[in-house]
Amino acid sequence: MGGREEEVKILGFWASPFVHRVQWALNLKGIHYEYAEEDLWGGKSALLLSSNPVHKQVPVLIHNAKLVVDSLLILEYIDQTWVHRDQILPTDPYERAMARFWAKFVDEKIALSIPSGGAIGFVFIDDSSERTVLIDVGVDVPIFIFHSTHMINWLAAWCGATDAPDLVTKISSVIANNSYFTLAMMGFNHSDAKGNFGQSSLLMGPAFRAMCSSGEKKVMGANSVTESLDFLEGVLKGKKFFGVENVGYLDFALGWLAYMLEVWEEVGSMKIMDANKFPCLANWMKSFVDHPMIKDSLPPRDKMVVYFEERRKILASLFN
Repeated sequence: MGGREEEVKILGFWASPFVHRVQWALNLKGIHYEYAEEDLWGGKSALLLSSNPVHKQVPVLIHNAKLVVDSLLILEYIDQTWVHRDQILPTDPYERAMARFWAKFVDEKIALSIPSGGAIGFVFIDDSSERTVLIDVGVDVPIFIFHSTHMINWLAAWCGATDAPDLVTKISSVIANNSYFTLAMMGFNHSDAKGNFGQSSLLMGPAFRAMCSSGEKKVMGANSVTESLDFLEGVLKGKKFFGVENVGYLDFALGWLAYMLEVWEEVGSMKIMDANKFPCLANWMKSFVDHPMIKDSLPPRDKMVVYFEERRKILASLFN
């Protein structure tokens, strides 16, 4: 592009499947990039906070001083910027629309969403008494993580603007009865909440919730994921990859399932992926992780097990 050297940099976190999407896309295009690891739990860099001031999350793509956030949007940006390299999105308009639909489906139904009918939990921690109050919200609004009463008041006002009066009442009640609060991410204990969780937001999807739960809740979460996998099995039928002959947009969007789901199964002592029930998905998972462009970029499995064991221990008390 113009004969000058390009700046291509990713701000990421080693265990983030959303960051991996961006890395795979750049690898497919043959684009050299610089990678900067973020310490999401110990303290985010000034570069990340200034690059993504709204969400303060990874991944962030920096391309010649232009900042692009949201992994799926970054995939499209990469595809449209380096158009003369291998295509990521299908060229056919209908197939392109369907790829976007199923990518959104996976993020909403498996990776990020609260299961249908589920409630979102806000945990307010009163630093003066170390007393935790769990509020079962029951409305589909994001889980925000903040570290000040001012921001909780802002959240209450925001929810009021989104037709959630019950949430406003519940939050206002907690604020009125406590002196200082930390809004922590779905069950982080008091000592963890005092860390740098205040700049993050996250929705726990059924797969992750199943890993952290036990009994009926684990079964419900696993069943929710299985139902979604059933749809994907039908989409993939007759194809090696979702991109047909080679990996592409939808493979990148779903790729975390191929290597991370089995880690969550091990950590959560559960079984979700049944190769007999989902033979096409099972073959795709193997083909995906064995792909020359993918296999060398995957995080070490043993490191992932340790990491998600720690996450599960922190969250288990809330989910059970």
